[in-house]
Amino acid sequence: MKAHLIIAAAALAFAPTIVATSAHGELIDIGKTLAYVTLDVPDPDNPGSTRNVDFGEIGGRLQVDPVQMQTSIGFRQTFTGQTGFDSFRFINIVTSDPFPPRWKDESGQYHQIEEGQIYVDPMSGGNMGPTQQAPNPAADRLPWYDGVRTSFPAADCGLNIFKEGEFDWTTNPTLNYVFGDAPTLTDGLRFVTVLVGTRGNDIIPIAGIPWGRTLDGMNYIDPVFLDSEFPAGLNRDSINKALVRSGYSGYSVVPEPNAAVLLALSLLGLACRCRLRRR
Repeated sequence: MKAHLIIAAAALAFAPTIVATSAHGELIDIGKTLAYVTLDVPDPDNPGSTRNVDFGEIGGRLQVDPVQMQTSIGFRQTFTGQTGFDSFRFINIVTSDPFPPRWKDESGQYHQIEEGQIYVDPMSGGNMGPTQQAPNPAADRLPWYDGVRTSFPAADCGLNIFKEGEFDWTTNPTLNYVFGDAPTLTDGLRFVTVLVGTRGNDIIPIAGIPWGRTLDGMNYIDPVFLDSEFPAGLNRDSINKALVRSGYSGYSVVPEPNAAVLLALSLLGLACRCRLRRR
């Protein structure tokens, strides 16, 4: 079940323009990224074999206000047949955090993430600051990102802006899965959010989007990457170490058998990196 790029991921820059106001002030567009995804799924006519299908569409958008980065990532599944997965989830990987949190295991022991270490957000039981004594009661012990919305209209999460060729979400389609996060603007806080398929405790990446803020204050959203073609500095081994470090030792990213070659036909744009000053 290998994902393929059939119209290459693109990150399209916005001019830093005001699009609305938030509770914190002016809301400014930074960039968007989109891609079609095809997937190898079980072939019902040939047991033990797979066939490649047009699986769906993924799009992400980054906006900022004076306090927060506001990120929405949506997936629209167009294939309705058997996929070979138990479910689809988002995992959110923090690749850089200048003020890393800690988590508390079920025996009461605290585990501090060190600066420079990759971790999964939220960590088991919830992320805690250095003086917080109890885990977030709303958190759980599963590695999936909390608060993902299902069957959600594109307009309700600001993703009804995509119209590139046949990729058109301006008609406000219902998205199967929507990730949303609004972390505080922090220099050096960087994420890679990945749509994955699950089989038991095995995690199979399908597509992901890097986003965040560089150390010198540049907000960015990069092109969609597919399956195991992770961005620089991230790979299957480093994610598995992050899962263990974050309290999810029972889960692992696994390779797909008979993986096909990633096919990238064209590039629609370049990664967006727009600098905004702190206010």
